[in-house]
Amino acid sequence: MCTHLPTLGFLSHMYEVTAIVDVSKQAVEHCARKFNIPRTFTDVPEMLAACSDVDMVLICHSDEFHSVHAVQCLKAGKHLFIEKPMAQTLREADDIEAARLASGKLVFVGYMRRYATAFLRFKEAVGKLDPAQINYVRFRNFTSRVKDGIISQSGTYSQRFSDIPEEASAKRRQVAMSQFEEYTGLDYKSPVAQYIRACKFHISPHDLSLMRELFGLPRHVISAVPSARGNFLSILLQYDGFVLAYESGEDAVLSVDATVEVLAQYQRLKLAFDSPYIKGLPITVTTLSRQPNGDFSEETIRPTYEDYYTLMFKELHRCLSGDAEIKTTVLDSREEISMLSNILKVLAEGFEKSQ
Repeated sequence: MCTHLPTLGFLSHMYEVTAIVDVSKQAVEHCARKFNIPRTFTDVPEMLAACSDVDMVLICHSDEFHSVHAVQCLKAGKHLFIEKPMAQTLREADDIEAARLASGKLVFVGYMRRYATAFLRFKEAVGKLDPAQINYVRFRNFTSRVKDGIISQSGTYSQRFSDIPEEASAKRRQVAMSQFEEYTGLDYKSPVAQYIRACKFHISPHDLSLMRELFGLPRHVISAVPSARGNFLSILLQYDGFVLAYESGEDAVLSVDATVEVLAQYQRLKLAFDSPYIKGLPITVTTLSRQPNGDFSEETIRPTYEDYYTLMFKELHRCLSGDAEIKTTVLDSREEISMLSNILKVLAEGFEKSQ
């Protein structure tokens, strides 16, 4: 919780955090002290039974338990913020949507990059392009995953705890295995399944979500190929009139290279993100253009220093207040599961051909 709890603390005029739940008792006690949270729990049903006054629950724990806890919270009459990926299977997504409809409560999926002001400016610029003039689109998401990485230098002083009960860890592994086999139809322990899981790690929900908002779903997946070491992945997606190239991976270089580029015939647009864990790092949009008189121009805008976690939670508050409609809905997020499935199928086919 190196981002959400600090951000909600800064937005104390909008939100009040009154309870926290985690399977690690040490983690909840630490967060309760650090962020002045009065009630702590290690079990979601226990929290729901004791906290009738809670209006909304934020689900930010292990992906494997998002859907089951989402349904429990909705049945208890709570609005819901749920981190991406919302669910691991289409069935789970449908369960959440059914619970949402039955409860009449709001469900907001946390694709924070889609609420960045710079992204909205970029989307406006893309929308003004003649689709027939788009030559190529490139998404890149290169990050670092070193022990003393960006989070450790963010000033949030996040900690890890080792008191997670073994039965909880075993249940997580069991649920993950069941979800994967349901989703892919593969034996979890098979070589192709191990290969797929390693590749899936590098496919970011952030990027698939941005692709969907900007361009919708692709017609088909042309190719998906990992690097020799397996720490980078290259995917080509066919859209109407252009190919989208997606590059993703991580190394030991302490840097973030997260960009979206749209190359049209007379204009190139580039959206550049930085690390979300350090507040105030700018997100920019750069436009390269050829003018009617032949002149070349370059413009970079930085709409705001306000980080996209803050912008997302401000938009969530507007939705809860009835002043805005949620765009990152359950059904929106469901599309991502189908899109990812198509990519994994191509990866599996490539693996089988290589054997």
